[in-house]
Amino acid sequence: MNFFYATEISGSTIVLSSDESHHCTHVLRMRQGDEGVVVDGQGNMYFCTLTEANKKACMMKIHRKVSVEPHPYYLHLAIACLKNHDRMEWLVEKATEVGVDEITFLSTRYTERKQVNFDRISKIAISAMKQSQKAILPKIYPQVVPFGQFMIQHQSLSQNFIAHCYSHIPGRVPLAQVCRPKQTVLCMIGPEGDFSEEEVGTALEKNFVPVSLGESRLRSETAALAVCFTLAVINEMSHG
Repeated sequence: MNFFYATEISGSTIVLSSDESHHCTHVLRMRQGDEGVVVDGQGNMYFCTLTEANKKACMMKIHRKVSVEPHPYYLHLAIACLKNHDRMEWLVEKATEVGVDEITFLSTRYTERKQVNFDRISKIAISAMKQSQKAILPKIYPQVVPFGQFMIQHQSLSQNFIAHCYSHIPGRVPLAQVCRPKQTVLCMIGPEGDFSEEEVGTALEKNFVPVSLGESRLRSETAALAVCFTLAVINEMSHG
């Protein structure tokens, strides 16, 4: 069944946005009487019938509402902006599909890109949510946050992690060994040149746990996705 996204839902009728209506009528070629699912990004699915196939404002009649429980953990990814915007878009798409609750883009010492097209990023997250048939849209902080500011704002969680590649800095442990299921987790990923040693030191002073993501040296976006998979598997295994 085809999925659509809408935020303003009231009564028994949903009016799709112009973008969603175009997708409905021109891409999917749906016709009056066809069925679909509308999600609001807040955990609700609305099972509907298309009552008016208008390329600018499709009308959907709600038959049933289902509230979807969030997964049993909360994952906040904080990743430095990458040089290639396409790689950031790829990460947002795949992380949304696998499971992420919040994404913040950071400016660090070795960050080369300082700007993010957040409108584009938001559209990709919405598309990935629909593609993976989820009902909860990850929160994406709409500004690039300097590393120092982020450290001030996030220093209280017991499951705060920073992934880095400095083998001579002691204390790194595999994420899978220290990450517990059903917890709120924050994991920081550096840019192509990694965090600076000073930034790693600052994070350790704020009680972030240094972690590794395996023996291979990963691209930043691959490392972030590895975190998503690790959390998903740990929590799946905790169900027995």
